[in-house]
Amino acid sequence: MAGKHVPWTSSFGRKFSNFWVRTSGGPAISDSQSGFRIYPLPQALNLKTKARRFQFEVEILVHANRGGILVIEAPVRVNYNPEGKRISHFRPFVDFLRNSSTFTRLIFRRIFPS
Repeated sequence: MAGKHVPWTSSFGRKFSNFWVRTSGGPAISDSQSGFRIYPLPQALNLKTKARRFQFEVEILVHANRGGILVIEAPVRVNYNPEGKRISHFRPFVDFLRNSSTFTRLIFRRIFPS
């Protein structure tokens, strides 16, 4: 995420998400958005995540950290096309609203646990 072909939106989005994951009670990690994860299935199924799509990534990280499940990062590389052409399923406005809703819910639960 440090190369010259990395779009500023991707770099900013990753940092923005990492901050809110940590604020929500998740682990301090360098990439909350990669999507390349291995979950211990029995424990992950018991985390009771509600989010779908891109929001699932951040919610499971927060719930795992709160539940004492160790989160270990492994480095992954990303190569961006120098011409800037790439396929993305991220919809900036809709997914920003969904992310905001998820983070609001997670932070509220951190402040007022049930």
